Amino acid sequence: MVAPPSVPSLAAFPAGPLVVPGVPGGPELLVVLLVAILLFGVPLVAVAGAYLYLKRDVTIEELEGRIAELEAEREGSVDATGTDGEES
Repeated sequence: MVAPPSVPSLAAFPAGPLVVPGVPGGPELLVVLLVAILLFGVPLVAVAGAYLYLKRDVTIEELEGRIAELEAEREGSVDATGTDGEES
């Protein structure tokens, strides 16, 4: 008679059945993730912030120029007609 194959006991898996030797576990993966965020995330946020800050200055200058154009246009219409440009 042939004996059935034996099932390994839990003693064969000292840390659990899903642990593979040489593969980092939970805490090690968290450390790797934290280092990746520090290496790539922080510089990315800094570059994006600097870009938005510099773009803000250009946008403000464009808006100030547009306001000056509209004020000059309004003053020109007041001088030419004597009114605020309203039609009666």
